[in-house]
Amino acid sequence: VRPEAGRGARRWWWAVGALAIAACRQGPAEQSGAEATLAPGGASRALSAAAAQRARSDSLAVWYRRFDDLAGQARLGEAVDLLERARRNGADEAGVYLRLGSAYAAWGRLPEAEAALRAAIERDSTLVEAYNNLAAVYARDSNLGKSIETLERVVALDPAYVRALLNLGAACLENADYERAEAVLRRALELEPANLGACYLLGRLLADTGRYQPAATQLEQALSRGHAAAA
Repeated sequence: VRPEAGRGARRWWWAVGALAIAACRQGPAEQSGAEATLAPGGASRALSAAAAQRARSDSLAVWYRRFDDLAGQARLGEAVDLLERARRNGADEAGVYLRLGSAYAAWGRLPEAEAALRAAIERDSTLVEAYNNLAAVYARDSNLGKSIETLERVVALDPAYVRALLNLGAACLENADYERAEAVLRRALELEPANLGACYLLGRLLADTGRYQPAATQLEQALSRGHAAAA
């Protein structure tokens, strides 16, 4: 999902994490079952806790698959209702709130998106996808400073997270912080030399700073990669 965000005449496409999240890091609630298997009380108690954890994980997987199917069909209202129902039934993992926040953002319901993404971060402070999507929500709500601050935290947590680097580069470009934007976008291209978004944004930056020949080269590369991707 790439909702548009911008200010004034300038627009860019925010690379927001996909609704169909393949995997999330375990949060405290997801770890608790594994910890219970190590608690004293005999083998039967350990086996019971392990079985309960497996059943819970299987149940969540079913919820997630159904959510991903609905979101993939742009049936966002149904997708949100599904996970809100799961949450009311006791699903309190970071992954639930990450998906909810992403769906609310795509739906344009920014206050609900922010609340859900903050809840995801409260449950797993290392979940970079949640920070990235929260930064996109701030940008869409015209709070670019808070968006940049959040993205800087993402990049500190995971310096190789290219989606966040692209968003940070776009936000710094929008904020006319050309030095920081260029450094971030070049880092993204080091990690993914064929990244279309990074090529385009760097070309825009070079043009904005008067380096027209390098800008033309960069934008030609972006165009050729876009044509190749569409072929």
